[in-house]
Amino acid sequence: MNHRALGRLPDASPLVLLANAVAARWPDGRPLHYVHAPLAAADKPPPVREAFYRPLAGLKLGPDIRFIAGFAHEDQDAAAQFRIRQMIEDAVGHPVDVSTSCGLGRREPDAAMAAMDRIKLLLSDRSPAGLD
Repeated sequence: MNHRALGRLPDASPLVLLANAVAARWPDGRPLHYVHAPLAAADKPPPVREAFYRPLAGLKLGPDIRFIAGFAHEDQDAAAQFRIRQMIEDAVGHPVDVSTSCGLGRREPDAAMAAMDRIKLLLSDRSPAGLD
């Protein structure tokens, strides 16, 4: 789809509903290591509005399931991205892992490298223990 989104979510509520449904119905005896939530819309950076992320407080993933917030975006300034990370972590109640909203294959190589650099920057102030 050439790194273009079909639409935008009004807030993170649909992602919370889906994540909770997957976690609740995950088969016994099969580990669910993480849930990834795309919080940006492809070429459109994620919103910088606390209300968008507030529904993340309703996540019911359990202590062993990592939440990967897909908001890292190379076309948004770093200060906004750090504010978004804080809004997400405030809503979730703990540090989260960071990713892009979707894979890197939809980006041009330079944009993919910039996205990886952004993820590295967003995690640069974390100790390894904070990423467990």
